[in-house]
Amino acid sequence: MVSRAKGKGAEILCCLSFFDDAIMIMRAAKAMNYNPKLIFQQTASILPAWMKELGEDGNYVANSTFWHPLLPFPGNSAINEGAKARSGIPFGPLFFGFGYCWMKTLGLAVQGAGTLDNSKIRDHLRSNKFDLPYGREISFDKRGLPPPFCFKTQTTRGRVELLWPREAATTKWVYPRPAWSK
Repeated sequence: MVSRAKGKGAEILCCLSFFDDAIMIMRAAKAMNYNPKLIFQQTASILPAWMKELGEDGNYVANSTFWHPLLPFPGNSAINEGAKARSGIPFGPLFFGFGYCWMKTLGLAVQGAGTLDNSKIRDHLRSNKFDLPYGREISFDKRGLPPPFCFKTQTTRGRVELLWPREAATTKWVYPRPAWSK
């Protein structure tokens, strides 16, 4: 895949890879000196092991996520404090935050409905707005889903940094992606 992308002069390498495949793709791109302007790795590059495995070569990879520890929304401080107390790390890892957000949403719905009855929980979600770690005034449609949303990130300086929304950005987008370091 990497060889074909390089041969075609592709300026974007978009990978929806599992972790091991994503690591191999990055190593192959470097070995072939393939320097696309943008590398996008869904899921793999947000894992803590990404930078550990790739070092500097893991930087400047774009991603999208549904939560980030530095979002300015209610509840994020609790996630980060829990990560620090339990694991000794300064911020909650993204996968940690995902689980917390899902459970927080469910907990608020159960509390608001005052019951474990699925229909009443669903109705409470549909008829209220919630301030959650992934956004303010989140509402849920008739299927029980929030409006589509995601946050854009890029691994920079060894961390998954926020790019968008702009008001929450923790870094500026590095584009085009720099050539591989030696």
